[in-house]
Amino acid sequence: MQSDSLDSLRIVLNQHFSGQPDETILYVRLGMYAIGVLFTGLVLWRITVIFMQRKMKQRRRTSIFQRRMR
Repeated sequence: MQSDSLDSLRIVLNQHFSGQPDETILYVRLGMYAIGVLFTGLVLWRITVIFMQRKMKQRRRTSIFQRRMR
C-alpha cells in the first residue's frame, strides 16, 4: 500500500520538477474569460429586459377589437 502512494508521489514530483512549462495558468485564464463572458452576457440580457419592459409600459395598447365601430 505504501509503495503505491510513494510511486504516485514520485510521479507527481517528477512531473512538477521536469522543467516542462506548466499549463495551469492558461487554463485559469481561459476559465476566467469564460466566466467574464457569461457574466457580461447575463448583465446585458437583464438590461435589455428592463428597457423592453419600460418600452411596453409606454406603448398605448390598442387593438382592432378594442376600437368602437362607427
